[in-house]
Amino acid sequence: MHDTPSSKHNPTIVLIANPNTYRGKSFALAADRLDLHILWAIDIPEKLASEWNMSLSVDFSNHDESVATIVALADTNHVISILAIDDSATLIAADACKLLGLPHNSPSAAIAARDKFVMRQSLLSGKILSPKFMSFQHNAKPDEITKQISYPCVLKPLLLNGSRGVIRTNNPAEFKTAWHRIRNILRNSVGTQIMVEDYIPGNEVAIEALISDKGIKILAIFDKPDPLIGPFFEETIYVTPSRLPQEDQLEIENTLISAARALGLRFGPIHAEFRINERGVWPIEIAGRTIGGL
Repeated sequence: MHDTPSSKHNPTIVLIANPNTYRGKSFALAADRLDLHILWAIDIPEKLASEWNMSLSVDFSNHDESVATIVALADTNHVISILAIDDSATLIAADACKLLGLPHNSPSAAIAARDKFVMRQSLLSGKILSPKFMSFQHNAKPDEITKQISYPCVLKPLLLNGSRGVIRTNNPAEFKTAWHRIRNILRNSVGTQIMVEDYIPGNEVAIEALISDKGIKILAIFDKPDPLIGPFFEETIYVTPSRLPQEDQLEIENTLISAARALGLRFGPIHAEFRINERGVWPIEIAGRTIGGL
């Protein structure tokens, strides 16, 4: 990932990314087609940023400093937008855009689209189909938690994505094993809480969309033909265009509109995942970013 060439007349976008992102080249090619200048803000040490020919490094763990660094960069360039490629930077992008007066999602919406527990609370408040859910500190005693839940259930670290640490369990023994597994993952990851929610049966789809003041534009609906019944939910095959009946696709679109409203999302990309069964369309994830992400 390198900053793209610029003239003083080129509109500029700042892309904030994790160094492990695999989508940098795609964004660079798209920017070239649109005659946009890219400035990269990467979560790496400053010395590495200079070696990679990037404008700046940021430290995602220091939120306020990252926002200030990006705002200072934007003030000296013709920046028209700041976008986070991955979940880990959506709040940084929202706060930087707010300070610069650029179109953006509110910081509260950025949090709701990343934190799984806040997302579930927001969807429930918006009267959208939601499973029973609870959140616990990772150092809680699983023996006590098993007395409060029903099976099958799914355990989810609140701030990880890409299905990392998402595990279905069917009984107390499986729950305890999964709990300890996730707790080990969180020792080297972000976040300290684990959500437990009822397992939702049904076919799963993924949605890519853009939202603006003109509404939501659906870019693609992806079917997931492999049965995702657990215990793990690794991403495998995506198929588009969807083979679902048109009425199901319309219900998915309407649910996405309602879910985005409940979370407060109003600008930029949306990646969403839903399950469909005889009761309706259930949001699994609503993220304020494009497909993929770390």
